[in-house]
Amino acid sequence: MGGRSLKDSQCNYFKILASLLLATTFFKPVSLKAKEVLIDRLLAEVNGDVITYSEVKVKVDNGPLVVMSPYPSSPDDKPFNIALNDAINIKLVMMKAEELGLTVSDAELNDEIEKFATRRKMTVAALKQAIRAQGLTFEKYKEDFKMQIIMSRFQGREIMPQVKVTEKDAKLYYMRTEGNAGQVYKLQLRQ
Repeated sequence: MGGRSLKDSQCNYFKILASLLLATTFFKPVSLKAKEVLIDRLLAEVNGDVITYSEVKVKVDNGPLVVMSPYPSSPDDKPFNIALNDAINIKLVMMKAEELGLTVSDAELNDEIEKFATRRKMTVAALKQAIRAQGLTFEKYKEDFKMQIIMSRFQGREIMPQVKVTEKDAKLYYMRTEGNAGQVYKLQLRQ
């Protein structure tokens, strides 16, 4: 015969059975009656960076609905879809800005926030107080402010150099714009 006896096979069978019995004693399975609770949902993934349901819901509830662009949304889309498309566009722009090395240091950020507060005729402390009164944290405000600076730099560096409005385009727009004779149009054209 092939070397194993019936006694050896029975012994291995009992060892396996004892191991399974021991495992079920110490590791009890979760009750089948336990309910699953959905904490959040993944709506989109942009190059490995996720956008969740709660993130878009906060955007819809608290605004602003559009920060960058609602593309490819149409005007009759639901606010949730518009906010989702904007969130995707923001992620794409921020990733490209990082790739291009467009950053804002903490010193630059603090300086820009101070300039912003001064333009509003307030101190940074008063700005912090106003932010807290709206139920926000100053750290979240700084994060959003930094994102706005980076998007502005991206727009100035990547988008604006590609936008060209010719005199012909301006004339076509003027001719297509509806209005009555009583309206006055002021156009400034540059070459």
